[in-house]
Amino acid sequence: MSEPDPGKGARPVAQREPRKVTRRELIGTSAAAGGAALVAGGLGGYFIGNSTADEGDGGTAAGSGEGGEEIRAVGIFPLGGFIAADGQEMRNGTVMAIDELNANGGILGAQIKYIEIDDGDSLAEDVTTAFNRAVETENPDVIVSGYHLASGPEFDIVADAGRLYY
Repeated sequence: MSEPDPGKGARPVAQREPRKVTRRELIGTSAAAGGAALVAGGLGGYFIGNSTADEGDGGTAAGSGEGGEEIRAVGIFPLGGFIAADGQEMRNGTVMAIDELNANGGILGAQIKYIEIDDGDSLAEDVTTAFNRAVETENPDVIVSGYHLASGPEFDIVADAGRLYY
């Protein structure tokens, strides 16, 4: 068989360069997807543990997620600072996971309500302010976050509030 002659009705197919994924995009997206998976697994384990702990008295634990209650998940990401591109990918992965969980019935029947806080440039004062706002104002069941340039202050804030942190 001979190749079709381009002059006789056959059109050459344009070759398109495949889009290259940068290391930053790969790491940011992978971290966000991994964090979202941890959220789903952690929340499920937390609420299953709480609901089975109270089965002896016939009640359910507060915030157990049963009976259609809402699970409040606060996402804290650097969305407006100089690492905003990474923060947006972290948020995108988290929102995608929450949307998928909600579309599949939530966690133990409870839908997840996503609340977002921008920690700016993710410096120590930004991180502290964002996490204090999360625990004092938003009353979350869980806090989800990516990396921070100044990591550390958030651990004590979340631990003192008795909240889950992923």
